[in-house]
Amino acid sequence: MKARNLIGVNIFAFLLLGIEVIIVLNCAPVQYPQEKVESSQYQQDVHRLLTNPPLKFKVRVYLADKYKPGNCVGMPKIFPKRYVRRVLRDSPVLVEYIRLKYHITDENGIFKKMSQINGIILEKNEKGFAFRFDDGQCCKIIHAYGQVYIENGEIVDCVILRRIKEKVPC
Repeated sequence: MKARNLIGVNIFAFLLLGIEVIIVLNCAPVQYPQEKVESSQYQQDVHRLLTNPPLKFKVRVYLADKYKPGNCVGMPKIFPKRYVRRVLRDSPVLVEYIRLKYHITDENGIFKKMSQINGIILEKNEKGFAFRFDDGQCCKIIHAYGQVYIENGEIVDCVILRRIKEKVPC
């Protein structure tokens, strides 16, 4: 038997007939670091995202709002609560931005919006940004490729140039 500590959770793993069995004990909810929430730098970072975001971030948010890509791939699933909390704890500025901009208060809603924003891949080019994202709709995935046109630091147009549909086992 070996013991590990992972994000405030004591995990005991047993090797039984070649299969690792994990028993979770002492599982406490993850707390957001209070010093980040109260710091003036944290508040400045949140304010900057709301009022004057970096162009790349602004493009990601624009695309996430326009296309609302799903994150279900294959059989629908619910992400474990401790995983969701860890992801949220690691990005407190983005969490607060999502809470304030979209008025989302539940952890799963914030996690879904964060997944949409972070799931968009951008590559700068002479016209603005080429983008791609996967829109997971459980039994099918749509791989989207497109172009966001930028003029004077503002988004002027956005087009999907190619969509590839893929069926996945449900």
